[in-house]
Amino acid sequence: MRRELNLLSRIADAGAAGSDDRPYHAVDEALLIREIESNVRRLLSSRHRMCRAAPDYGLPALSDIGEYGEAFVAGLRDAVRLTILKYEPRIQNVAVTAAQEEGRRSVVHLGIEGRIPIDGKLSPFYFETSFDICTGNKRANH
Repeated sequence: MRRELNLLSRIADAGAAGSDDRPYHAVDEALLIREIESNVRRLLSSRHRMCRAAPDYGLPALSDIGEYGEAFVAGLRDAVRLTILKYEPRIQNVAVTAAQEEGRRSVVHLGIEGRIPIDGKLSPFYFETSFDICTGNKRANH
């Protein structure tokens, strides 16, 4: 199945398409990956019940995952994976890793891996983020 940009990105890209005679629906791989990264960032920054149209959009409140510890880290990893599977279907073969930071056990590092089908090939996708459970801060790297 062909993967396309979302509507707003296609509209924005239409102007550029006229300048170099590309059809407006042609997928620019770098633009598509940036768009997916942006969507993943929004997903991880959102919490359940923040969006009336989709009450389960985003992650559950961290306090809903459970008491902090190894079970919490596993629960956070699973919640991230399920959220991405549901709300970012352009990423296939999603795998999420989670690890506590040495010396700062309140910080959980997450790695999100998958594949994005573009023009008949599977391009790798990788996104990193971390959560500081004590402060609630989130840091995303990609």
